[in-house]
Amino acid sequence: SAAEIGPETDAQQVAAYTVAALARYETNPAEAIAMLNKLLGPRPVPKRDEQFLADRFRGRQYLMRSYFMGATPANNYQPDMPYTVEIKTNAYTYQEEGYARFLITCGGADSPRPMTVRQKASTGEWFLWDYKGLLSGIQTPAADDPWS
Repeated sequence: SAAEIGPETDAQQVAAYTVAALARYETNPAEAIAMLNKLLGPRPVPKRDEQFLADRFRGRQYLMRSYFMGATPANNYQPDMPYTVEIKTNAYTYQEEGYARFLITCGGADSPRPMTVRQKASTGEWFLWDYKGLLSGIQTPAADDPWS
């Protein structure tokens, strides 16, 4: 829940929390928004982004499950337990001071998806900056694919 998310000094932890917050949207959109607001820190989710989220998840409630290890189109995005997120870094991850750009592995995409977090200089805390790359289309789960 949003109350359990506190000040975070680990950029990768913010990335993992973001996947969990967005995954919560499937069962409780209001709680997912509250969690995102904590992760975004001084810049909460704008109203227009709430509509963006609703549009992205409409008919694709399984979208964020695809980011947990073991979830694939073949198994209708049922992840392994315990839930695990693979957060990749590369030469560009910390290229810009105060920002970290991670690549998040997705079982429904051919390549990992980007996410950016930003550090608040005065406190050293990391906050979510850009998560919309996680909401791109993925392969249809087998149960919904007439060609599988």
